[in-house]
Amino acid sequence: MRKEHKLAKLIPQKPVGNALHDVLHDKVHVTNNDTDDFNPDYSPDDKRIVYEGFEGSLITEQNVDDASTNIYTIKVGGGGNLNLTKSPKNASLWNAWPSYSPDGEKIAYIGPDGEIYTINARGGGKSQVTNDDAYPYGLSWSKRP
Repeated sequence: MRKEHKLAKLIPQKPVGNALHDVLHDKVHVTNNDTDDFNPDYSPDDKRIVYEGFEGSLITEQNVDDASTNIYTIKVGGGGNLNLTKSPKNASLWNAWPSYSPDGEKIAYIGPDGEIYTINARGGGKSQVTNDDAYPYGLSWSKRP
């Protein structure tokens, strides 16, 4: 179980639009935009959060098939946003379920084709890990003995 973050004592201004805040138990609003943000994961040093950001307006039943998501990182207190994947808006390309490696150097995620990829946490170095017909759901790393 993850420890509660030290920045939880901050009292943010009310965000405009949707904010990524579930990871910090509604105590610190990290993103502040007009889109949806999903599936956050802390870096091992607790300095950044990786998440799945929706490209376009808020998701509705009418536009979910034409939507896209990208993988971003952001500082725990907000700011320093980095876009790691570059799917265009409304292209039906979903980059999902990001997860930091135990050393914080890589991020694994599910690409639009349903395969697992890794990318450097600072961007670049994308590498395909799987090549099969199964569609993974949720990712996590483990340390090797």
